[in-house]
Amino acid sequence: MLLTFRIKNFKSIVDTAIDMRIDGGAASCLGLYGANASGKSNILAALAIFRDIVANRAIDERYFPNKIQEGAYSSFELNFTIGKDNYIYRLSYNDLNIIEEGLICNGYRLLKTLASNERGYETDFWTIANEAYPVEKLGSIFKVECQEGFFQRAPFLSVLGKNYANLNAQVTAAFNYLVKHIIIYQYSATNAINKLQDVSEIIKKLDISINSMAVEHGNIYTYHTAADGREVRFKFDEESLGTQIMTHMLGAILVALETGSIVLIDELDMSLHPLLLKEIVRLFKDIDYNANGAQLIFTAHNTNILEEGLIDAAELGIVTKIQQDGTTLARAIDYDKIENSEELQKAYLDGDFGGIPFPYI
Repeated sequence: MLLTFRIKNFKSIVDTAIDMRIDGGAASCLGLYGANASGKSNILAALAIFRDIVANRAIDERYFPNKIQEGAYSSFELNFTIGKDNYIYRLSYNDLNIIEEGLICNGYRLLKTLASNERGYETDFWTIANEAYPVEKLGSIFKVECQEGFFQRAPFLSVLGKNYANLNAQVTAAFNYLVKHIIIYQYSATNAINKLQDVSEIIKKLDISINSMAVEHGNIYTYHTAADGREVRFKFDEESLGTQIMTHMLGAILVALETGSIVLIDELDMSLHPLLLKEIVRLFKDIDYNANGAQLIFTAHNTNILEEGLIDAAELGIVTKIQQDGTTLARAIDYDKIENSEELQKAYLDGDFGGIPFPYI
């Protein structure tokens, strides 16, 4: 499970972090609220770019520094657990090379690379070295598969996790978590097709007149009942935009719940009825549905889910942005103004946490 994700020098962000820690464990959801252009989407984008670098083994065209503060490099640090093991993976890079990479498991360093002033890299692979792959051989792999000239262009974790999966179980587990268990929701038919039967069962319960769904030759079709009782087939793109978004989103959510993954959804409330928004959050909060420890991180403006104690102060993130500090994220629990979760909506809309617009129209 994700515990924390630290972000430095990325788009509108100077230095901030996602913090999911709660009561000695990790929260199942975190809703990011704030004014337009405060940087909510950039926080999700940072985790998406971080995952993308590891998955694609390259930093090419993935460097988006804060242009106001002009830092020397971007830095990401993910603190997460797999079973009883705690991992910290850190990656710092600019448009030319990876400045630093490190993986720690249960306090023990598994790998480290650090750019030195002598046009080379200080490396530490002693912990994962073995008879078949001594330190010298690992160093050669690093130079051949990660470096271009004097620059490290690919994360060593990516190379080891993909090409040398049997080298070290903890390194492979960390790689697989980053690549397979961080799901970035995008409007894609694949999300729905992969879990179409389960999605179809949920859709039928939502009273939107769809009887069933099916995949034919890679395309999704829906079936409705005509006034005379006939079954009528529709192409999926003939459905309303809200129905299409809901179907694709449910596909990604069900995959996350089944695999115990993190799913990131920007604008979760887009084209969704407020009651459906609440039900999606409840899926992650209900241990019967979420038995595998899946987590939902989303941005939204709709405050209905702040009612009725559906999420608590540790699960409400307030995003603000000022020029000097850039985009910052704090949780409502960090403030001393909330005594119970039922007060969250009023406190947020009253501006007690900041993170709201002040329009004068």
